[in-house]
Order: sequence, then C-alpha cells, then structure tokens
Amino acid sequence: MVIKKLFSVVKMKFGIVGPISQFPPIEKLWERVKKNEEEGYDSVWFGDHLMAWYPQSIWTPEILPIAKIVLSPHLFWDPFIAMAMVAKETKKIMIGTAVTEAVRRHPVMIAQSILTVDHISKGRAILGIGAGEGENIVPYGVDFSKPVSKMEEAIKIIKLCFESKLGELLNFDGKFWKLKDATFDVPLYQGRKPPIWVGGMGQRVLRITGKYADGWLPFISNPEEYKRCLGVIKETMEKEGRDFKRLEKAVYVSIIIDKDKESCLRIMKTPIMKMGCLTLPSSIFEKYGYEHPLGKDVHGLLDYIPSKFSKEQILDAITKIPDEVLGERYVYGSVSDVIDTFEKFEKTDCEHIIMWNETYVGDFSKLRSSYGYIREVIKYFREKER
Repeated sequence: MVIKKLFSVVKMKFGIVGPISQFPPIEKLWERVKKNEEEGYDSVWFGDHLMAWYPQSIWTPEILPIAKIVLSPHLFWDPFIAMAMVAKETKKIMIGTAVTEAVRRHPVMIAQSILTVDHISKGRAILGIGAGEGENIVPYGVDFSKPVSKMEEAIKIIKLCFESKLGELLNFDGKFWKLKDATFDVPLYQGRKPPIWVGGMGQRVLRITGKYADGWLPFISNPEEYKRCLGVIKETMEKEGRDFKRLEKAVYVSIIIDKDKESCLRIMKTPIMKMGCLTLPSSIFEKYGYEHPLGKDVHGLLDYIPSKFSKEQILDAITKIPDEVLGERYVYGSVSDVIDTFEKFEKTDCEHIIMWNETYVGDFSKLRSSYGYIREVIKYFREKER
C-alpha cells in the first residue's frame, strides 16, 4: 500500500470544447455540458468569438459538406453569459474561457463577469485570457495595436480588482487604461480568486505567464515545443520567486481521432481542415521549407482575418498547405496514437488537456464515433491512475 502511494500517477485532467453547443437552440448548450459532466470531464471551455476562421464565401455544401448542417460558422453565444447558464445547470465541472481578451472588453468588466460566473458556479470559474485574434477585432473597428502589452496591463487591473477591499477606491495609471477613484466591490466567492490562465506561446507571453498567471493554456500539438516553452515559464517564475509547482500546466489541442492514422489523414486533407492551418504562423511553414500561403511574416491568429479574402484566394491558399504542416495543427490518429501523444505531454509536466474535437468538422459522419474514441482515451488514463 505504501509503495503504491509513493509511485502513484498524478491524475491527468481532461477538458472539452464543444463547438456544436455554440449553435441554436440554446438549450443544447447546457444539455451538452451536463452530459460532459456525467461523462467525467473535468472542465468545459468557451471561446470568445464574433467571427470564425472560415470565410462565408466558401461556406457552401459544394465546398464544405458541414455547411449542409451548420448554416453559418459565425454564430457564437457570449461566453460569459453562456458560462453562467451552464454553471447553474452543473455541479462540479470547471468552466473557463478559452480564451477571452482585453481588447474588446474592459479589464474591469472582465473581472466583474468572471466573478459573477464564479459565484453562480460556486467557485468553478477559470479566466483564460490572451492577446486576441485579428478576426474578432479589426473588422469591428477596434484598435488592435500592442495586444500583448494590453493583455499584461489588463491582468494587472483584473488582479487589482480581485484584491480590492469593500469601499476601497482604485487607481491605476496605465498606458491603455486608467482608473481614478474607481470602485469594485464584487466580492470573491468564499475569499478565493478565480485562477487566471494565459493562452499563447510567444516569448513575451511566456514571461507574462511566469510573472502573473495561475495557469498556462497554449494551443499546440507538439509536446517538445510545449516542453521548451514551459522551461521559459519555469525560469521566469523562479526569478519572480513564484512556485512553479502551483502553476496549472494545461494544453489546448485540436484533435482528429478515428480507427487509424490513414483515416485521420483523409479527414485532415479536406478543405475545411486544411483551412485551419492558415491560422498557423509563418515559422511553422518555414520549419519544413515552405512559405505561408498568405505570404511572408504572417503571425497566424493575430493577423488572419478570413473575411478579407475572396473565395478564389482561400481556395488557392488551401492547395498550398503541405501535409507536414497538418501534423503541427492537429493531434491525430487512432486511440493508441492519441494516447501516445498525450503521454508525451504528460512527461513534460502537463496536467490538464483540453480537447477540441474537430474530427466531425471534416467528416460529420464521425460525430458519434469520434467522441466514443475520446472516451476510450480518457478511460485509459483513468485506469492508469488507479
């Protein structure tokens, strides 16, 4: 018994992102999450989008079969309101943003929203925050300059709000926001601050994570790159006198799962799956000796705005996505293949895997089977932990 305790495996947590729950009727939202809770998921995550990655110009059944079922890729509920609804209907699953940003939302309002969700959920809210994506900002006339600096300043203000005392006047003289004799009297739930997880992998974002965050939530499929970035965070935390062990080390992966790799590759080579690679930065393409289909020095999510491109431009760009890059965008393969990748993440100290199942986006007939395979992956880790 003592030996088993000494050598027991730390429990891997699993979260889920369900894009289908973003679409009407809204009742499907909490019905799906209640089901996720019953299935044993540890967390559920909500994106903060106004626009999806897919141009409306090609959202037709002739090009993308899923358009027969989903009439628009751009319908998104407000994440904080959706989280509040889900929080009321569930009991134990953690509920987070993956991720919001402080370009469209004032940081004080973000603090107010997440604390409201935290009270409704009785302490189950997680604030995932990042630098933002161009598609949700630029088309709406909002200034998208210096997004990482804005994120850092926003985190400072949110923390200031979390730490404020009843009746205290708040003052903050920043480059982007200023508080002058402001009040913030929304209390913490049971005196506990909602954890702040930072999303992103740029060097400066990693340093900000190490300096301020309670968790890290990058969107990445490569365990080796994850390990390298985590080293930067650890180094920063040690310099700041922070305990690296207390950082929640998560990863957000886009998953394609089926009976074997060949089947997954067929799905990944469909136009809609290839389109997802346009959100990757130029450096990923250059790694394999290619140029990004949208040009040099593309920063991926920061500057990819699908509505700017014509149908012809997007279709041409898709033809220039090399197979090697697909593996940088997706975790893919059979149950055993996915388990192998997740165990590699586990060895890097990753302890929370959030899965976005995109299998059925490429082939809707795989909806039921893909979630069945994911349950097998989770079952493997749960049995390993006994």
